[in-house]
Amino acid sequence: RGAKYVAGGADRISAVLPDLKDADDGAMDETGRYVRISDGGELQEPGMNCSGFSKWITDSLYYPRAGRYLAIRELSVKHPDRRGNRWGEQFDPIRDPYFGLDWTRNCAVSILRLDDSEADIEEADVRSVPFFPYIEDVGYPAEEIPLILYLLSVMEPGNIYLGAVNGDSGKGPSLRQYYHIAVFFPWLESDGNLVVRVFERNVETPMKAFASRYEGEYIHLVRIRAGDFSFPPFP
Repeated sequence: RGAKYVAGGADRISAVLPDLKDADDGAMDETGRYVRISDGGELQEPGMNCSGFSKWITDSLYYPRAGRYLAIRELSVKHPDRRGNRWGEQFDPIRDPYFGLDWTRNCAVSILRLDDSEADIEEADVRSVPFFPYIEDVGYPAEEIPLILYLLSVMEPGNIYLGAVNGDSGKGPSLRQYYHIAVFFPWLESDGNLVVRVFERNVETPMKAFASRYEGEYIHLVRIRAGDFSFPPFP
């Protein structure tokens, strides 16, 4: 049954992608307005970036149970005591390198806290996959994600995954930057074949192309249990 939720959700997203609009720094707030993530100002042209799009998908599972959409301020909370190091902390306010990691963790844990208000911020992290060592706060090599999603679909079917793409970025100094977010919908068909639908910033991307594009980078995964998706209004 879990796989049916995942496959059904992917089909529904794919069907509405042509109606979604793109906007830098864009997301839907808790009232349904399309605003800038950075300062909450209303967008002149509604739309979403990759973070806003991942929130839109998370809201489709959060709203039916909570009766409201997630607040951007809830998802923007930083967790410097749970990632990074003292040396890099000084650059956090300037470059915000951990935004994608904090955002995806906050999205996934918001769902968990509907059942357990004390759920830890790292509780939804994918930390244990056979044959693939987890790197703390970094995740797994992008080129290994297809096989990792296969194993996860066998071990714990019925989940979708938010992935924070990260790699070394910038000069003086070079920092690990979490610069993109994608959403993975994996499931096994009755014949055992893996299907992975990848959605990122209002588009669908073939899994092979996604893994190839980010070869050499890493993906940090958090899990969200799939259910009946009730998608928020389109921008």
